Amino acid sequence: MKYNPLFLSAVLLSTAGCVQLNKELNPPSDNVWIEITVKAPENTKPIPVNSLYTSQICKRDRLKSDMKIYKITGTKVRYLTMNLADDSGLYHVKVPRNGGGVCQWQLSRVTFGIKYASVEHLVKNGEIGTAVGISVAFSNGYGSNEFIDYPVVSNPFTLSPIYYPLITEWHFDKQVTYLSLFGRINFDSYKIRLKTQEGAKITFLPQVDESKVVRMIEPKENKLGSYFRIIYPDGTVTSTGEVKPDFDRVKAM
Repeated sequence: MKYNPLFLSAVLLSTAGCVQLNKELNPPSDNVWIEITVKAPENTKPIPVNSLYTSQICKRDRLKSDMKIYKITGTKVRYLTMNLADDSGLYHVKVPRNGGGVCQWQLSRVTFGIKYASVEHLVKNGEIGTAVGISVAFSNGYGSNEFIDYPVVSNPFTLSPIYYPLITEWHFDKQVTYLSLFGRINFDSYKIRLKTQEGAKITFLPQVDESKVVRMIEPKENKLGSYFRIIYPDGTVTSTGEVKPDFDRVKAM
C-alpha cells in the first residue's frame, strides 16, 4: 500500500510527544544565501559566524511569571568558520537562509565580527580579550518581532566602523591582562527586509587604529570609592565609575 508523503509528515508531527523528532538542521541544496565578507585588519581575525535559526514547528517550553508553561518559537544556533579567500585579508562565508529539516528552520539573524589574533605587539604575556562586530536580522524570519527596534538597512549592506585597542588589567580576583577591541557600540544591530526567495550580501570592513591605545586598570582592593582607572591615549586619567572608555573622547584625540 502506498501512502501520501504529506500524510506521513502529519502523522510524524502529531506523534511528536511519543517519538523524538530529529531537530537538526538539514539545509537543502537549492538554497538562497546570505553572503558575508569580513576584512580582518592586521593582528586580528574573524570570529565564527553565529547563525540563529528559528522554527514555528519545533517550539520550546518557557515558564512565565504566572508559573504556566507556554510554547514559544524554537531556536537553534549554527556556527560557521569564515574562509580566507587570498592575501587581501578578506574572509568569506555563505549562510543558507533555509535551514531545512523536519523543523523547517529559517534564518533569523547572523552575528559576526573580529577579535585580536595576537597580543604581543601591544601587551607582553597578555591574553586575547573580547570581540567586536555586528548583528544583522532578517525581518521575514520567525521571531522577527524581537528585532523590531533594529534600524533597517538596504541590501547589499556595507559597514566600516572604527575600533581602538583596549588593554584591561585585572588585579582583584585574578592577575591577568587582556587585549580587546572597543568601538562606539561593540556589537551594533541592523535589519534587512528580504523577500521570500531573496539572498543578501553583507560586507564588514572594520578599521583598527592602534595609534590610540586605552588602558583600564582594576583597583587592587575592593572597597567603596575604588573604581577602574581609565588612561586615555593623551595621558588623561579618569576614575569615576565608568565601565567603558569614552569612544568619542578617544576619536577626537
